[in-house]
Amino acid sequence: MVESQILPVVKSNLEAASPGWGGYNWLPIERRQLCWAHLKREFTKIAQRAGVSRTLGEELLEQERQLCELWYRVRDGTLARTEFIELVRPIRERILALLKVFSSILNSLFKEFPTV
Repeated sequence: MVESQILPVVKSNLEAASPGWGGYNWLPIERRQLCWAHLKREFTKIAQRAGVSRTLGEELLEQERQLCELWYRVRDGTLARTEFIELVRPIRERILALLKVFSSILNSLFKEFPTV
């Protein structure tokens, strides 16, 4: 196989931890995962703001803490991966719900500003 034939095969089978850097944009979003250390930093930035952002950020950090606590149990052998997957489901759903709230707040704020 020549390089031009190999690259599409590699790309279609590759998964990567993506820190949000644009260099991973060539990889389909469903093949990327986010790094929890990066997410924790972003949640911390949100929590350091005032008002509703602080509340949302603190709730996001609490969900991250719960998820990591479960992962540490998987890592040390006191929790099976299958059980971890089940226990993480509500945490994931809560994080997604919080991010949707945050997104809708941001969208409503930006609607107040005229575009140039």
